[in-house]
Amino acid sequence: GISIALALTEMFIAEKKRGACRIHGGGFAGVIMAMLPNDLVDEDVAYIEKAMGEGSAYRMSIRPYGAICVNQML
Repeated sequence: GISIALALTEMFIAEKKRGACRIHGGGFAGVIMAMLPNDLVDEDVAYIEKAMGEGSAYRMSIRPYGAICVNQML
């Protein structure tokens, strides 16, 4: 399943000429991580869920800043 989902995602990105994807993680086959412009997310989710089943795509967002240091005062 993950190979099919990756191939479909790669085809979607190639057609749109924007975005990137990869297998992420491992364990029980891992997941696909697709980085897409916001205007393509809904279309990609619908495309993947049509092929792989409802609920097979999960939207995540990347925060606008990288790692930060949090010092807790004791």
